[in-house]
Amino acid sequence: NHSTVKRVDGEASVAAKPATESAFPKEAILRELAHRALNLAQLKGASYADIRLVRRERQVISVKNGQVSGLVQDEDQGFGVRVIADGAWGFASSSVTTPQEIERIAALAVQIAKASALVKTAEYRSPRPNAVEEFIFYSHPSVERRVRAAMNWKAAHPSK
Repeated sequence: NHSTVKRVDGEASVAAKPATESAFPKEAILRELAHRALNLAQLKGASYADIRLVRRERQVISVKNGQVSGLVQDEDQGFGVRVIADGAWGFASSSVTTPQEIERIAALAVQIAKASALVKTAEYRSPRPNAVEEFIFYSHPSVERRVRAAMNWKAAHPSK
């Protein structure tokens, strides 16, 4: 079972699949927590934010010689907050569904997005850069150059 709430530039929408009452707080409380997280993400600088709350149930029954020999039943829950801030994605998640934790995770997702925006040079890195690109964007040899060097070394040293 899961619920997803999204906000883009101040507009919020909810798409929810009903969960049992034991999964999360009642629906109104769940929506309030989700909106709180989205509002905080927006206040911290996110241009887009969504939160997804998930609950999983698992039951394993082992049968041996026609008799039940084992039963394992568990459930877990958690949530994740995805944001775009300064043109980059950020994501954070937790299995603790308290109001304080939801706010902390929303703020952390924005912090991660903003940090990712600072290192966006990775999108310029090609596995086959020309000499100028390699000089500007790489602090080490390109992937292609390292793979070629490893293959050449292996060819020169077949017994190792």
